[in-house]
Amino acid sequence: MRPYLAPLFWLTFGCSALAWEFYMASGRLRKRLSPEKLAGVQKAYSHSFETIWMGLAGLYCTFAAIRALISEVDSWWLWLMAAGAQFTALLGRRHSGVKLGAVKVQPDLETQRRYRWTLRFAAPALACLCAVQPVAESAARLNNGFAGAASIVLVVASLAGFAAAGWAAVWVFKERTPDTESTPPPDA
Repeated sequence: MRPYLAPLFWLTFGCSALAWEFYMASGRLRKRLSPEKLAGVQKAYSHSFETIWMGLAGLYCTFAAIRALISEVDSWWLWLMAAGAQFTALLGRRHSGVKLGAVKVQPDLETQRRYRWTLRFAAPALACLCAVQPVAESAARLNNGFAGAASIVLVVASLAGFAAAGWAAVWVFKERTPDTESTPPPDA
């Protein structure tokens, strides 16, 4: 029973947080709140403290699920459900913030540009990560050094792609301005 206590706690915590977020997004709550209290709730949703903790709890549960799976403890599925509950509560918090009017729905142009660059780096990195397992298995089965080297290259490419995606997610892009000094003046 002991290996099940921690994942059950985190699963209960995630489900409770999700239920709370659905309650906060309900129309009945907005009708019951005065404009001053609604402004206070909107201000609370604009802070990212709780959002960060929910994300960290989800990452912890994911790590615990992977650790339990590797060590062959049969509570890995419960940890995975707890991680799913944490990440779903995180999405529920975003939904509640939108419903309460505390979160912008449409991101600005700079954020959209960062999303596009992040996807451009993350999609090939994910493809490389998915291709590593079959290539490594075939290298081990065939005892082929070239396929083994290819699997290592795929792992490195995947790590580099995810690092570039993380960089693109936080980097602030600036608009390109034409360089007026290097262009020759037009002939009249």
